[in-house]
Order: sequence, then C-alpha cells, then structure tokens
Amino acid sequence: MGDVKTEYHPHSQIGTKMQSFEEYISSCPPPVEPDIEPWLPFKSRLDFEIAEVMLEAALNRSQKDRLIKLIHRAVENSPHDPFTLENGKGLDDMWDSASVLRTNFKKKTFTVPYKDEDWAFDLHMRDPWEWAVDILTDPMLGPHLVWNAQILQSWNGDKWERFFTEPWTAKLWWDIQNNLPNSSDAKVLAFIIYADKTKLSSFGTAKGYPIVARCGNLPHHIRNTDGRGGGRVVGWLPIVHEDTAETGKPGFVNFKNAVWHAAFEIFIGTVAQHSKTGCWIKCGDNIMRWLWPTILILSADYEEMTVMSLTRGVRASFPCPICLVHQDELADLSKTHKLRTQEQSKVDFGQADAMRRMEDKEKFLKDRGLRYVKNSMWEVGNMDLHRALSYDTLHFDDNGLWEDHYFKLFKSIIHTRVDIARIDQRFKNMSRWRGLNHFDSVMNISFNDGSKNHDISKIFLFAAHDLLLKDTNQAGYLLLQCLRSYLNIRMYADFDLHTEETIYAGQELADIVSEGGENEEFISQTKNWNFPKIHLRQHLFDNIEDKGVSRNSSTKPNESMHGPLRKSYLGRSNFKNPAEQILKADHHLMVSGLIRSNINALDKYLENSQPDPEDQYTTTFPLGSQEKPCSFLDLEKAHQGDPAFKDFRIKLGKFLTGFLPLYDIQIPGGQVKFHPGDLITEYHYLKVKYNCLSDWKIKTNYLRCNKNFHGHSRYDCVLIKSASPYFARLVCLISCQVNGKEHSVALVQPYELNPTRNLSQAQRDTDRDLELIRLRENFRSQCEFISIHSIVRGVVLVYSDEKTSYGTASADYFLFDLLDQDIFLHGREWLEQRTNGGET
Repeated sequence: MGDVKTEYHPHSQIGTKMQSFEEYISSCPPPVEPDIEPWLPFKSRLDFEIAEVMLEAALNRSQKDRLIKLIHRAVENSPHDPFTLENGKGLDDMWDSASVLRTNFKKKTFTVPYKDEDWAFDLHMRDPWEWAVDILTDPMLGPHLVWNAQILQSWNGDKWERFFTEPWTAKLWWDIQNNLPNSSDAKVLAFIIYADKTKLSSFGTAKGYPIVARCGNLPHHIRNTDGRGGGRVVGWLPIVHEDTAETGKPGFVNFKNAVWHAAFEIFIGTVAQHSKTGCWIKCGDNIMRWLWPTILILSADYEEMTVMSLTRGVRASFPCPICLVHQDELADLSKTHKLRTQEQSKVDFGQADAMRRMEDKEKFLKDRGLRYVKNSMWEVGNMDLHRALSYDTLHFDDNGLWEDHYFKLFKSIIHTRVDIARIDQRFKNMSRWRGLNHFDSVMNISFNDGSKNHDISKIFLFAAHDLLLKDTNQAGYLLLQCLRSYLNIRMYADFDLHTEETIYAGQELADIVSEGGENEEFISQTKNWNFPKIHLRQHLFDNIEDKGVSRNSSTKPNESMHGPLRKSYLGRSNFKNPAEQILKADHHLMVSGLIRSNINALDKYLENSQPDPEDQYTTTFPLGSQEKPCSFLDLEKAHQGDPAFKDFRIKLGKFLTGFLPLYDIQIPGGQVKFHPGDLITEYHYLKVKYNCLSDWKIKTNYLRCNKNFHGHSRYDCVLIKSASPYFARLVCLISCQVNGKEHSVALVQPYELNPTRNLSQAQRDTDRDLELIRLRENFRSQCEFISIHSIVRGVVLVYSDEKTSYGTASADYFLFDLLDQDIFLHGREWLEQRTNGGET
C-alpha cells in the first residue's frame, strides 16, 4: 500500500495532506492532562469505588446500609483515602449530586387527538442538544472530534483510489458541508439516532421504547461503545396501548404514528432550531466553532424505518422507505428506481392536506406509499430523512434474510433424521476459534441473537455442502449457491474500510444474484422472494458511499443496550412507573462511567504508561503457556508412536542447519547437532499479529497448540509464508538454543491446496459452484519444521467427512474463508486463480 492523500472540504480552508501508509494508520491525537480529583463530588476515591460496585450490583437501600456498616467494621479509615459514606440514603443523595455532571432526564407531557378526544402521553428525554454539548465540551474527547468532510485516497500502484471508513469520509457529510456558510468556523454536528421497542420482562408484557444517540463526529472505537463519548439512551418514547377493537384500522395506525412523531418533534426541538441558524460552542479543545446540527444517520430495523419515514410498510404498493420500487419488483435487484426525497414527500403531504375529504387524502398518499401524518424530521435542517435511513445487517441479514428465509427453507428441505443429525454433528465438530460462536446443534433450535445467526449462516454452507446435490435435489442445490452469494455480499457488507474496488466487487456480486436463481428458476422451485428486506440490499453499497461503512449505521451496538435496561427494570424498579426508575439508574450508571473514565485516565497519567506506538504496528510472535524445559529424549518418549515426532531431534537440527545461515546466523562447525539430553521448552500458545488486507490495520490471532484447552484438544491451523504459501496445522511449538541464542520453531502438518485425485465429478462441481477451497492433509510422517516468523496468520479449516471413491472417510478439509474479512479476500484471490487455471 502506498501513500494516503486526505483532501479536506474547501470550507475548512485546510490544504491537502499527504501521509505515508505507516503515518496514516498510526496517527492518534495527543494525550490530555487529566483531572487530579476525578472522583468528585464523592469525598474520596474509596467512596466512589465502593459506591460504583453497589450501583453495578443494583443493591437496594437496605442492602447498601448493611454493606456500609460492614465496611466500617472491617477497615480502619485511611487519612489519604477515607471512607466517609454513612448509609444508603446518603449514598443515593451523593449519586443525585453527581448527576449534574451530565445532562439528566426530564419528563414532558403532550396530547394527540383521536376520535374527538385528546390523548395524553409522557415523553422522558435528555435534550439531545445538551447531551451533545456535554460531549463537545469534554476536554478528554476534544482531540478525537472530527469537524470536516474528507476525501481519502490511497495509491494502489496505478492510480489514486478513494476509500470510505467513518461518516466524514463519505459523500453525505461533504454535501451537507456544501450547504453551510462558506466559513472555516461552520461545522457539521452529526447525530446518529436509533429508536426501537424492547421487552423489559421475560414474557414481553412490559416494554420500553428507548432512543439512543451517538455523536457521528467521534471515531467508531469511541462512538460505538457505551463509555465516555459512546451511545446513550437520550429518550423514552410513549407506547400506545393496543385496543383490540382498533388494531389494524387505518385511523388507529395513523394515530400511533402521529403519537411517535409528536413525541419526536418535542425531543428534537432544540436540534431543529439550531440546525437552521447554527450555534457557537467553545469545544473541549478551547476552540470556538459555529456548529450546525443535523441527523446524519437513522439506525433502525425495517418496521422502525417505516415509522420514521411514515411509509406504509410491507403491504404497500411502494414499500421501500428509500426508493419508489413497486411491490412486484422487490426481488429484481438489477433494476434501479427513483429515490424518495424529503422535499417530494413534503409536496405530496401538502397536496393531500389541501384536499377536503379524508378518503381522498388517504387514497392520494396511499398511491405513493405514504401516511397522512406530518413528519417531525422535516423540521431538521440539512437533512433528508430518506437519505439518512440506512442498511442494517443485523435485521436485514442475520435476523432477516438468513433467520426468517434461508434457514427456514433449509429446514424444510433437510428433514430426514439422518441428515439433521449429520448437520448438527458437523456444527459440534467445528473447530473452536476466538470470537466464533460454537454450537452443539442448530437444526431444532431458534436463536434470537444476531451474532449467533450470523455465525450459523457461515458455518451452515460447509455443514450442508454435500447433502443437497445437483442430481438429487436441484432446488436445494440452487439454494446453497444462493446462500454462498448471500454470504459473499454479507462479508463485503461488514468491511471496516471500503475502496472503490471492493464496493464494485460487492455490487457486482449483488447484480449477479439478482440476475440468477433468486429471480427466475429458484423462485419457481422454492418460494416467493419478493419482500422488502431482499430489495434493501440494492441500497447497501450506495449507503456505504454515502455514510461510510456499515458499522456506522448498524443497530447492533444500540440493541446491546437493551440488556442493561432490562436489568434495571428487574433489579432497580418496583415495576410501577418503570421509565423514571430505569432512566434514573441509567443516568447514574453513565455518571459512574464518566468518573471511572477520569480515574483511569489519572492512573495512566501518573504511571506514565503511555503505549508504545511501535507495539501496535509491528509484527510480534510471543509464545505463551510455557511448559517446564525437558530433554529431547523425554519429548520423543512422550510422543512415542506419533510419526510426527519420529527423529524429532535430528530433523530439527537439519532444519536449523539450513535455515539459520539464510539470516546470516553463524553455526559453529557449520551444522546444528542436538544431543538427547539437550533441553528444549514446549509452548501451547502463540500470538500472531498480521496486516489485514481489508482495512490495512494490524490484527491479532491467538493460536493454540494444546491437547487439553478448556476440555478440548485444540491444534490451530495457520497460513505459512513461502515461495508458494501453504496451510498447515500446528503440531508442536518449541524454543531451543543454538550457540547461546534462543530460536522459536513450530512443527506443522502441511495441507495440499486444491487436490483433485480421488474426487468425483460431483465433488468437483460442488467445490466450484459453492466456491469451496479444498485442502488435503499430508501424512503425519510428512510434518516439517518452520520458523514461527513465517506464519502469516491463523486460519480455521473445516473437516470434511465425505466418503471418498474408495468408501472411506477422506482426510480433506475446507478453508473457512468466511472467518473474517482478511481471509475472505485471500480466498477471493485463490478462487480467481483457480478459475483462471493459474498457480495458487
């Protein structure tokens, strides 16, 4: 990767910046001097830390009283860090005093008419403008805030190629800044807003309706957390009670939407006001800026998108909230359709509003897929709500296309007890890997968890690849091909950095899918795929160019906040008026997190433990989980009968004799010879850092080479750098001494890539059609030594228990190229070379 060029928006009056690749990936803001008494208003650090534990444990007042008394009995007070809390009431009062550190919640009551009656509702909210000001004026966050739209480009060897990451690197932010006054002081303040109902009780009888806000000016590693500068619950919308006599009636549906937008209009009022004139704020870096707030991204599932946009949903003639695709053309992704715009929606509403009869209003807007309700977001300047709506991989893919459609269809096709048991067994046998969910069975279980559904979809392709064959189940075979295309697009959707090339590759895959089975033969043989969530994929890559990569608009970090809300409902409320109690606890937790962040910053500053920038951006291979040194003789005896360890000592000596001179390491006598009594050290853990192809950042694999890792044998596989890179399984990790210097070596069992012998034509066709990268295990006696420094990264191989032409189980494996974005891109290269008949 060559140089990186950053072009700033012309209004910023900042010149184009050129950086080397290393400078770009390692750049970070300077540290800020911390507060020396970060625990205030608590009287001491000890007071806060004990109060912090009690808050996290959700103790009631009686339990707080008892614990405080026990602490006084158990310890002597230190004059340097005294414990001064006296009882539970005093502690609650202290939290209330600390609440002023951040904008708190207020309750506002409003009414909405329905059937000649005014219905009253309560809205609980932090003013989102005041919440944002808390962030903007925070000196610890000041260096991290980004204020100008940017065009990022990298030199790919032939030309400058644009790439997209954060929201400010995409097109929408640039367009908004175009509309601001031409002043270097005028800046976009970008809100990312999420809203959705959540179940608070186990049976779903109690529900909440949180609004979560995130500041789009902060980078994702801050913005997408729940810590300092991260997302917070800023509102709690009312839920309209469902009257069974009214449910489903157009007037009542409009009423529920009117309540939502009346509440949201109050909630967003200050932001809307400042969005038209801008507002001067002295930010945490002591610079005055003229800030123009807007809602850049609306993060929502499909149902919530229809509420936000006031479109009519699944059954509408035009069900997409983003474009004007007709209901009958949802599955055809090869066609593009006119985009909805806020201005046109306002014009349509105005025309309907001028009509006298309600029937005429409804019909006019129904023909356009809109509801007769005024949209609260029309008041926000520099915003087009239809453009702010964004693709969400959690609801549209993992809990949508996969869980609700693909997986259900596979279960209906794979119904024999033998095949179900075989798939479950393959899931159980799947190699374990950090961050990859492991399952004992999946076919008779339902998961309401996006990360689990995502992992099941990836593994399922490998578990079912030979159960639905072209000759015996053509529809099932086509479904597997469609699943591979779905998974490929899903992988591209998750990229943390997109170049013009990867966007083109992802879009091309989407076009191929739309032109193939899902639209023609496959529909006729399986099911009707004409529904909104499959159509919304047409907007996926446009959204990435418009608002940055998908993590910027994902609902996943927002829905992760539902768990703590449920915990507060069950542990901190009396189930009466729960909203006020939940939000009070949420606010105390936020303040507690702020104080804890300040304390951690002070500790780090006092310890002077600044991270070594070289540590994050260099490749290191630390071995771990060390055994006691043992002799070669003892090691060979311990593995007696395993061909991999036959003549271990002699083979290691021959390897080092050939390897060390390549790096100008002198060998006394010109040959490495070990004696049976010489000592070596065995390890069971290896940490490998590698440069990820997808986002150019340094990533880490945690590799195991252990016969008993948490009750399971685990010998991970690796990609090895050589003239022809190859895959292998770790067999043994050791260090030994030659001429007084330590050398780290791995014994590995190699795999042959793309073997063809003993494969049937059906297997070859399946490998090609499902894009499976087949590997064959070499004999154990063919294990070889490598330097651990030749390991590129770790990989997962999926064992194939197919039968060979001889009727015995094969020693074949498949590369799990869906593990992460880096190995996926490696896999695309190998598949392309295989298709073109080249060397891999």
